[in-house]
Amino acid sequence: MQSIPFFAEVAKVVKVLPDFLPPILNLEGAWDEILEMLYSVFSTDFKQNAAKHCGLNVRYDIRILPDGLGKEEGFWPVISKGPLYLKAPPLNV
Repeated sequence: MQSIPFFAEVAKVVKVLPDFLPPILNLEGAWDEILEMLYSVFSTDFKQNAAKHCGLNVRYDIRILPDGLGKEEGFWPVISKGPLYLKAPPLNV
């Protein structure tokens, strides 16, 4: 099994994938469709079910800010990459 970086208080490598991670998703297509697919997974895994890692509940920021496209603040770091996540680009509405 390949190690993945997992950042908590201190960056460390986790040898076992967390059981709440979904299968690899196809991220081809329009951004708004990809965003909704990712949010659907987030909703199922975090909002409808209690995600756990190493027996502990995984918590997320439930605030919905005006510029958050109607999605919880805790959603954006889950789908983002990098030490400080960047907000998703605005949808072409």
